[in-house]
Amino acid sequence: MEESQDILLNSIADAGVKIPTGVSSVKDLTPATLFSISSQSLHLIDRQNSSFPASLPDNSVSGRLNLCSDLASAFKTLGFVGDISLHKFLYPSEEDLYELVRFLVGRLSDVEAQKDAVGESKRCLKIAEENVEDTGLLPRKELSGRQGDPLMMTQTSEPSKQSDFILNKMEEFYNGVDIPIEGRGDSSKETSSSEQDVLDLVEEGVRRSSLRDNEHNFEYGQPSTSPRVHFPQMNCNKETLQGQKEMLVEKSVSSSVELEELQEKLDLLKAAMEMASDARHPSDFYVNKLNDQVEVKRGKIVEMESHWNDKWKALEQKKDSLVEKLRATEPEAYVKYKKVEEIELKLEFILAEKKRREDELVVLSAKAEKQPKSERRRTYIQRIEEITKNSRKQDVDIERILKETRELQLESNSVQERLNRIHAVVDETVFREAKKDQVGRQAYRILTSIHDSFEQIAENLLATDRARREVADYEGKLATMTSRSVDIDKLKADLEIIRRENDLLEKNLSKDSSQSVG
Repeated sequence: MEESQDILLNSIADAGVKIPTGVSSVKDLTPATLFSISSQSLHLIDRQNSSFPASLPDNSVSGRLNLCSDLASAFKTLGFVGDISLHKFLYPSEEDLYELVRFLVGRLSDVEAQKDAVGESKRCLKIAEENVEDTGLLPRKELSGRQGDPLMMTQTSEPSKQSDFILNKMEEFYNGVDIPIEGRGDSSKETSSSEQDVLDLVEEGVRRSSLRDNEHNFEYGQPSTSPRVHFPQMNCNKETLQGQKEMLVEKSVSSSVELEELQEKLDLLKAAMEMASDARHPSDFYVNKLNDQVEVKRGKIVEMESHWNDKWKALEQKKDSLVEKLRATEPEAYVKYKKVEEIELKLEFILAEKKRREDELVVLSAKAEKQPKSERRRTYIQRIEEITKNSRKQDVDIERILKETRELQLESNSVQERLNRIHAVVDETVFREAKKDQVGRQAYRILTSIHDSFEQIAENLLATDRARREVADYEGKLATMTSRSVDIDKLKADLEIIRRENDLLEKNLSKDSSQSVG
């Protein structure tokens, strides 16, 4: 129990909560330190709606009661299961402390998981922006200043004139292929047209570069050579260039989509700023305007949905007719078609199951990373083995005690039966003798009294044993109640302070009312 409490405090400290001095375990928490930890945790969980002070006020009991009541309401809002009130914070028991701290650790872990998800999305956005800059969607003003090869070709330590000429041609090749960015006409349509358009632009740039190369050679009296002979490195790395072209195309398309989304967000922010800074129109004007736009778009969506449903029904009817025709004309092909459908359904199910398990793996991995790593796994395994060993020993002891109890019960039953038989024989013999003389009658009375006395003694022993067991049970319950009970003296002191504060408030109110009347 103490180790789990230490782990809980370490988890809260790792989440950014400052543990007060003198607190080494959960049972060391006082109402003031518990409030401090709870206030800091709520501020980390919900920064906007958390307005609790860092500590409880020392000079106002009513203020402490109000703050603890608000704190209990905040815990209930966050999903605390069970009864919670201001008494759990002002007069907590050890069990209450453990329960509250464990709840805070769970909520802080959820907040850390959300922060990790946001950080991951920001990292992906940053990578996307870097890809946008690297893929050529931005102007290539610094291309000539790069030291490396633009097409990842082999770079020597001392480049020759021919390699410098190749680099210049590669620069012309890049300058001849400008992928449209947002702001040049309808960029979204140009970007999403097809991959073949971009490849055509690339080929056009290479062709123009080759033509300029031929013109340059003719001006200086050099014979015109083909690019295949003049660029041996380009011919050797043809497959590499093709792969890089495809990669550039894919990056350009994805980056353009991301740029469009960012531009839309920027436009929305600009529109919101204009609405906020416009003093000529009230806010209701823009709200009504936006509502009208929403209604228009909703009508368009409904119209598009109806159009889509009509198209879908037509395609379904056409598909059904083709399937019926296939079944009538080619039964074997129809059977294969059905098998393919079954395989597709199984494939969809497998993919969905894979996606679900991947999500579960991500969640479990995040939880595993959040687990405290103060102790090794081997330590926990050893503790579990010790607990298991002790449990087995206890099971053996319990079995032995039960066996001995059964044996004693059997022996007691046999002795009881033997005593009953002996008493019956003696009673019959003495009763027969009692009919003959006075001494026999006196002996019979003594025998009867002895028998009744022993029965009473046995009943008293059983009652005493029951009473001892009940006393042990009541002592355990009393110890539990004592550990959970509040300090009566402290309650009385707080009640007296509250009464004095109420009297003072009543006097101030009566004084203010008399002054206002006068």
